[in-house]
Amino acid sequence: MARRVTRTSAVLAVVPARNEGKTIAQVIRHINRAGVREVCVVENGSSDGTARYATNSGANVLHFDHALGHDVPRAIGALKQAEQQVSPTLFVDADFPVAAQNLRPFVRAVTSRGVDVALNNLSQGVRPLAQSDPVSTMKRFLNLMVGRPDLKISSPTAIPHALSERALQCLAPVDLAVPPRMTVQAVLQGLNIAAVHYVDVVRPNRRRKINHRRPGRGSGMTLTVPLTRLIIGDHLEAMALWLNAKGPRGGYRQPRRMDLLAKALKEYKRDRMNSSVTAP
Repeated sequence: MARRVTRTSAVLAVVPARNEGKTIAQVIRHINRAGVREVCVVENGSSDGTARYATNSGANVLHFDHALGHDVPRAIGALKQAEQQVSPTLFVDADFPVAAQNLRPFVRAVTSRGVDVALNNLSQGVRPLAQSDPVSTMKRFLNLMVGRPDLKISSPTAIPHALSERALQCLAPVDLAVPPRMTVQAVLQGLNIAAVHYVDVVRPNRRRKINHRRPGRGSGMTLTVPLTRLIIGDHLEAMALWLNAKGPRGGYRQPRRMDLLAKALKEYKRDRMNSSVTAP
């Protein structure tokens, strides 16, 4: 993401935060206990003193007056960090603290295990029946499309996840801002992607009105949820990126003799033309 910068094995963390004053200190505390050297909090659109709490907890704070929306703060935080040095980076949200012991596997993966993109292993903890919703379906299909069905529903859409120095050099800010693009770009550029550890991010996560609606009948009702529509669109964008790189079949060979079909059609048209010319 940056050129001519210092490389170091020290681990950094990027934490987007908006009105997370009640949780940010505890979030930072657990990140530090996981072996992270420096925490960058991207505080955006807050009115509850989130920046002050984060600063008092020892974090570096990037402040934005207006809300940056989903995932964009992560891209900005990583870009800002890369201006000084490129280091393995852990990405965590500020909604709720993730225990240090659940963050360490991600840190180890990108520092000592040779993993470039370390993902939350959601398939391990989510019941199979709960993996059939629209978002899980899109995650699974994208992983299948890029030749990584083993990842199942694991995706950089979910936190925690971590990126190695190599990944941060290969991925563009737009890839971090649209997480499914990371999966595509990582495969295209030969990065090592792995689902390294399961962290439950569903039950502890605070419910936000923008992401939820009153329950209705049928799974199709979830398509009215703004966050669901956002994530589906993100995956479609990532699929388009893959098809643009691999062709309309996404790298899957067409075994049919389409050349013979084209030849037959050509002969058929020629015969029809000849018959129309010779007809009385």
